[in-house]
Amino acid sequence: TADTLTFSFASSETFTLDQKYIDSMNSFTFVESDIDISQILSDPRYEFKTYSSEKQESIKNALSHWSDVTGIEFVEVDEASTNSYGDIRFFLQDFYNWQDIDPFYEGTAGFAYLPSYTGYDDALMGDVFIDTYYTPGDGYFEHLLTHEIGHAIGFSHPFEGLVNVDLKDHETIMSYDDNYFIAAQPMPADIKAGE
Repeated sequence: TADTLTFSFASSETFTLDQKYIDSMNSFTFVESDIDISQILSDPRYEFKTYSSEKQESIKNALSHWSDVTGIEFVEVDEASTNSYGDIRFFLQDFYNWQDIDPFYEGTAGFAYLPSYTGYDDALMGDVFIDTYYTPGDGYFEHLLTHEIGHAIGFSHPFEGLVNVDLKDHETIMSYDDNYFIAAQPMPADIKAGE
């Protein structure tokens, strides 16, 4: 049987800053510990945005591509109606505003946490964060989603693993290649790794 992972879409209406997220943010982000993150998240400039149905559909398509490669079944959890969230939680943020708080956001399109740790502060593991700037059909959004979902299910960049490999974008969606080949689906090396 295939493995199953749940996923959900977070927003300012569904996200609760509980102790597990506070611990995880303190451990795995660059936000200074003296900053009141709950106050920041209540400010409209910094609050988590709601994914449009079009963006949600693009994410579901990207998950489907990874499902074809890995055999993982992705099942949606509706945060609003269940008061719970998925193993992979998708966040939408205005990174331009967030760079005032954390310089990490400058020049960043998206990021995700590898599911490589289980512990008291593991709330962020598997979570995906996407900048509001990108939209479906812009020539980059689908690539960005598929790349970040790769991280959320455990794929790292080929140049940052235990063995550094110089793979190009036409070989893996997890690469940063200067040839500007922007894939929107897992590539041959991803398929091989997902088998």
